[in-house]
Amino acid sequence: MSVFRFKQFDVKQANNPLKVGTDAMLLGAFIDATYKNLGLDLGTGTGVLSLMVAQKNTEIHLDAVEINSFAAAECSFNFEQSIWSNRLKCLEGDYLTIDFEKHYDLIFSNPPYHLESIIGADLEYNRAKHSDSNELAELFRLVNQILSEDGDFWLILPFQLQTYIQKIASENQLFCKQLIQIHAKENKPNTRIICQFQKKESNLSISDFYIRNADNSYTEAYIQLTKAFHFVEL
Repeated sequence: MSVFRFKQFDVKQANNPLKVGTDAMLLGAFIDATYKNLGLDLGTGTGVLSLMVAQKNTEIHLDAVEINSFAAAECSFNFEQSIWSNRLKCLEGDYLTIDFEKHYDLIFSNPPYHLESIIGADLEYNRAKHSDSNELAELFRLVNQILSEDGDFWLILPFQLQTYIQKIASENQLFCKQLIQIHAKENKPNTRIICQFQKKESNLSISDFYIRNADNSYTEAYIQLTKAFHFVEL
């Protein structure tokens, strides 16, 4: 059984096309869930982001949507095994076709929009890793519809999509409040971006975050950011 261990929960991921990785660890650690009551995880995989948010906020209730039936089954299992099972619910389906009846004050996603990659031969892996720009625009249209007026939308994307993502967000009346530029290390910049969007326009805060030092050890910033979650000391 393939299991990724965290300090306060485990993630079974034997049948998930994408395993827990640095992107999820970073996004889950950066998400600010303070004072949030109802959260939505779009494309949850095996539920790692929802579990991280549930650990951060002891009151929030979370819905998580996953299109892959095997991943959705593992997500439900991971939720049931966690100490926050009464606050977590996994829904199997395509979040672009679900009729959401709620408004959420926190929405987050580690979406399949790694558009700089070359599509390979594995169908399920491709579904998990790739999308076209139209589907990404549909995601922002959905978020605009179901995000509460004072809610936050967080996501992680390839650095190359920085200009495009702010354009389609603005077209859907969502404005970037915080942009975190993720760098693998100083000599390997511009890996990912983490964005926080809101419906209200505000001054944009831009910051840089480095994962590793030149000697390939983790930076102190990364250690401090993720220490509440990593099962082993870095």
